[in-house]
Amino acid sequence: MNPRKLAARGSIHPGENILVLAIPIVQATPFPFMVQVKTWIRDGEPREQHLIVATASLSAGELRTFAAGRGPEIRPASELMPAPTLAYPEDEMAEALLSVIARHPSPDEYGITHILAGDPSDLRRALYLPSLARSGPTWGMDKASFQRALDWLASTGWLEPVGQTSEIRLYRLSTPARGDERFRKLVEQQGASSDDVAKNRAK
Repeated sequence: MNPRKLAARGSIHPGENILVLAIPIVQATPFPFMVQVKTWIRDGEPREQHLIVATASLSAGELRTFAAGRGPEIRPASELMPAPTLAYPEDEMAEALLSVIARHPSPDEYGITHILAGDPSDLRRALYLPSLARSGPTWGMDKASFQRALDWLASTGWLEPVGQTSEIRLYRLSTPARGDERFRKLVEQQGASSDDVAKNRAK
């Protein structure tokens, strides 16, 4: 997270609440989870605050109050806990999404681009790109199945929400997922399948 440089886009008035930074916490997040914030206001002294989330028992929309002061020191990256083991999807649609992500040729673009409008010709179908590429062929899936699979992958740490516009929502394959041995085998399998297809075409 460090360093981050954030600036208000407009004037902040007393009592006004403004979202500064959103940090997704999922099932794979190691706990305790700690955030340290230092803010500066023109013509004022710097202010330090911290928040420690001890357990994963968080409810949607729950608010936690920051405590005054810097808080305890955060350990350097070299001392962080090893990446958690991710639960492998039992839902065939969630596994299918991981498989199509693994087909993408550029690891930097591993993820899902959810097209929010869906399929205009069939409102029961969700449309998506199986990567974070700016363009490419769209894939479709039953809306309920797609949303269930997407929610499961995000809540268990396989995917991380990284952005949204009025038209799309972006999910990046997480760092633990990229290092997961089962996903790496999927990448190898998809690569082998592509090689076989190319050989058959050459014949």
